Amino acid sequence: MGKDGIALPLQQVLRQERPRGPIYIAIPSANVFGMGGEHSPAYCSPSIRADNTSNVTVEELTIGIVYHTKEGQAVGRSISRYSNIKVGRQDTHYFYQLPVSDCKGLDGELTVVRCKYSSGADCVGDIQAIGFGTIPLHLKLR
Repeated sequence: MGKDGIALPLQQVLRQERPRGPIYIAIPSANVFGMGGEHSPAYCSPSIRADNTSNVTVEELTIGIVYHTKEGQAVGRSISRYSNIKVGRQDTHYFYQLPVSDCKGLDGELTVVRCKYSSGADCVGDIQAIGFGTIPLHLKLR
């Protein structure tokens, strides 16, 4: 509806700027692999999920994560590139190997390297790090 209460033609409705929703980045699960011995050291392997709750397809999303212990020591880094995440869909990347024998007590500092919608608009400001899950994330301020 327009300001005066009259319904807008469909063409005007389609051309209106719709608010974009956030793109959530989370680590909902992480597994420990390896036997813990010299020939098969144990390592933590997080799964990194990107959820597109926006109303535009995410054409390209590249993120980096630095993993820290409770004491603040960096124990690993990962970089993920997602492409063509449709509206309302998610994509998950697996099998990063962090050289720690347990996934508990880690957190991650998320850096957004690049984010672009299929419309060509920048989506870096729409990224939200989720502080819940197996490894809580927080967004690194630029």
